Amino acid sequence: MDTLKYAALAVLFSHSLSAAPQDWRRIDTIPANVKSVTTSTPIFSQVVVFGLPNGWKPAHENATQTSYIMEFVPKDQTVQAWGDMITVQGFRNLAQNPKATPVGFLSVLAGRMKQTCGEQFVFQSLGDRKVDSFDAHAAILGCASMPTPAFGAKAGQGEIGLYIAIKGTNDLYLVHRAMRGDAFDKNSPPIAPANAEGILRSLQPIKICERSEPQTQCWERRAR
Repeated sequence: MDTLKYAALAVLFSHSLSAAPQDWRRIDTIPANVKSVTTSTPIFSQVVVFGLPNGWKPAHENATQTSYIMEFVPKDQTVQAWGDMITVQGFRNLAQNPKATPVGFLSVLAGRMKQTCGEQFVFQSLGDRKVDSFDAHAAILGCASMPTPAFGAKAGQGEIGLYIAIKGTNDLYLVHRAMRGDAFDKNSPPIAPANAEGILRSLQPIKICERSEPQTQCWERRAR
């Protein structure tokens, strides 16, 4: 299959929560000649679709009865030692709670991070938005310098990410891209409102498809 034709296909990584095999096809490795990839990951009641930059690979997956996580890193990095990571998560039935809004979810996440980071905590709301017709909220969260080892980072390292929380039909989904490395000035973080939309474009198209929606229709339709 030639590169351009293959690049138009989506790649399904999830197996523990996959849909019917006639609708969703699993591919565990990405051929080297692929220029771009759209991942399609069935998570509980729906399918989360988002773009993956060239040269990335799936690095870690874990599913429980109530939560799901899949992590991707550049091909020369590992889940134990990374500087750039894209993560998709799902929280089963959380969207059925009327109080569980995307902004509220990110506020709770920010509160936990602030407890760890203290004065080095970085937060910037990017506001409410729609992701494929679903309510969503985007924000920048980070720690300019970890005071102690936390979140898998070493003391003294900095970490920052762009987070998008999406309220699906039944479940709440979180897609985020994070960077980890040397400590940085909290007043000039590597991810800021000025470059956040460009980082968000690296994850496009983000779509939430129904499991009953045919695979090719999900891949090919525009985000609503």
